[in-house]
Amino acid sequence: MLKVHLSRSNPLFSMVLMGAGSLALAMGVATGCVSPQQFPDDSPEPTGGQGANNGEGAGTSKPPVVVETIDEAKALYFAVDGIFNATCGVGCHDGKGGQTEDLFLDAETPEGRYDRLKAQDGFIKKNWDESVLLVYPRTGATHPTQGSVHGGKNFDTLSDGTLETGLTEWLQAEASLIEAPANPLGAGTEPFTPVMGINAIYLEDIDPQLYGVTVTFMAEEEAGILYVSDLRVYTSNVTGVTVNIPKFAVYPPNKPAVLDRSFTGVKVDVGANETANIGIGSVILTQWEPDSLIAMFFESITPYTRPETGGGGCEAFESFSTGVGGAQSPQQLFRASCGGCHGNNNNNRAVSAIDMTGLTNNAPTGPEEACAQIRVRVSGDYANPANSLIFRNTNPAMQANHDFRFPNANDFNNFRTAVTTWIEAEADAAESAGQ
Repeated sequence: MLKVHLSRSNPLFSMVLMGAGSLALAMGVATGCVSPQQFPDDSPEPTGGQGANNGEGAGTSKPPVVVETIDEAKALYFAVDGIFNATCGVGCHDGKGGQTEDLFLDAETPEGRYDRLKAQDGFIKKNWDESVLLVYPRTGATHPTQGSVHGGKNFDTLSDGTLETGLTEWLQAEASLIEAPANPLGAGTEPFTPVMGINAIYLEDIDPQLYGVTVTFMAEEEAGILYVSDLRVYTSNVTGVTVNIPKFAVYPPNKPAVLDRSFTGVKVDVGANETANIGIGSVILTQWEPDSLIAMFFESITPYTRPETGGGGCEAFESFSTGVGGAQSPQQLFRASCGGCHGNNNNNRAVSAIDMTGLTNNAPTGPEEACAQIRVRVSGDYANPANSLIFRNTNPAMQANHDFRFPNANDFNNFRTAVTTWIEAEADAAESAGQ
């Protein structure tokens, strides 16, 4: 359970029925299978949970840092922000040196960078020593999900341990605000900070069999309410998923956790290479406050294989592979902008989500297979191509927990124009075929 602010105990779960809402929102991903506590109405108040990992911090023999408030954890980040941004942000993770991936330091203020880091996948963890920020920037270490070796500065090559120590103490503080669970609500995530934009939850962190399967949603806060909308599940080319009774929990600072049950009775089977809305796709979380965290749980979530029905593939491949008026084709643009991750067999998560390896090899059927993979991500948005996750994830004006965004509006608009032409051709072909 999350220990927020000064309270070590967690009052009873109160449950609030939420109505439907609408929205627009970015990144906040969750890892692990930690669930908030649930207590019957007549049960005694719990006595509290565990603090941070009892191990020693990276590069230090001191006991882990434990704090009581979010403000204390923020202060520890602000203390290391200057050297962190100077060492890892400038010309690299701030995007100002031409890098377009992993831009978790691209905010202009320490407060903005703190929010971005809190929402980044794999950074804030109950087991703080497993944070990507600590395990990846070391000579020879590989990224836990991308499989790549860190190309920037590493702790063991810096002149002193100031950066590593500062980050370790901050991550320990954040971990100490997450309490161990009891009476779990089912498979779910650790509490996390949603980004006001596109959030993604990677389901292999709940069940390794669901590698590449992702739940996404938009989030927007206004006047004490968090609007969640466009709640979808995207499967991989390997497996589908059965989502059964999803639930959101809200952790307001220093107040009882609130469990939302708006999706009671909702169950959806989604085959491999498909996307689907979850229920009505939206919910209003009324107990939201600034600095709240949320978590997502499922009564059950399991792999699913849809019976074979034939079909699939691109219906308008010529539009995918041919540019208009001398402009680059969608095929060329996807290869140049997305192939480095989605066409890289060393990046298992990206390839499992959308396999574009066919754009980067010489196999005769490669581009057709890649086109079919990408079509899955846009087929649900034929009526409104601009709403496609492909555009929302890569738009430099939006927040998303996606590793790549176009460096400027001009490049993004050229990409969107060419790809929209192809999407519209696919929509026309699907309509003609009665799909």
